[in-house]
Amino acid sequence: MKAFREISRWVLLLGFAAMGLLYLNSTMASLWAAGGPPTAVPNAWLHRALVHFGFSVSLLATGVCIFRTLKSGYIFKGSKTWKVWLLTVVVALGWPPFNKFLEIDSCLDLGGRWIYTHHECEESST
Repeated sequence: MKAFREISRWVLLLGFAAMGLLYLNSTMASLWAAGGPPTAVPNAWLHRALVHFGFSVSLLATGVCIFRTLKSGYIFKGSKTWKVWLLTVVVALGWPPFNKFLEIDSCLDLGGRWIYTHHECEESST
């Protein structure tokens, strides 16, 4: 049972780390596309980068949390691991939609029109 637990914690850590690094790679590619070559929708690429960065941080934090939790002799009661993990995941996954909401709200407050496909505000001409 102890060997299975050790193997499980390493497999889960490596799996979550691999997925987190893939999303981090996607974040870098999206940032490059947002600022690199001429593109018609740089803000959409920037938003995609922010979302994928949140996924990356969440996956990496989850892997570390599972790795620590499955350690033999781990005492769940009184541990701050889950609280830190929950806060990290909520912030990492919650920030992109919250940021988008704020951008759309400020655009509409200024009398503009939000273009969802481009993730940008079109200011009114009046």
